[in-house]
Order: sequence, then C-alpha cells, then structure tokens
Amino acid sequence: MSSDISVILPFFNEKSSAEKTLNLLYQQTIPPKEILFIDSNSTDETSHIIKNFINNKNLITWKIYKTNLNIYI
Repeated sequence: MSSDISVILPFFNEKSSAEKTLNLLYQQTIPPKEILFIDSNSTDETSHIIKNFINNKNLITWKIYKTNLNIYI
C-alpha cells in the first residue's frame, strides 16, 4: 500500500530508544513514505544506529546538524 506519510524524528543522544522507535515506525499498518532524521550532534551511538537503519530501507531522507539545535519532542 502506498503512503503519503512523512515523519520527522529529531534525535539527541537517543541510543537507548532509537532502534525501537525506527522499528515501530515500520511495523505500522501503513509505513511512512519517508523519514527525515534530525540528529542534533549526538555524542552517543545514535547516528550509527540511524545510518544502519537507513542502509536497510529505501525512501529515507537523512539530515544531520553539526550543532545542538535544542530540538525537543
């Protein structure tokens, strides 16, 4: 089923929950067409986890900011 859903996920040092969050997104009845990741210069393994996830999926957009922009959910 085709989707027009886009998801924006800001991350900052979310190593403990990043993989679970990403997997839950793709277990939805209608998975998103794209995910925009915003990693606000994490100092843990968050970027590595996200990059590994991206390598296994198609239609994913990745954006990394080099400074902490204090983005909160």
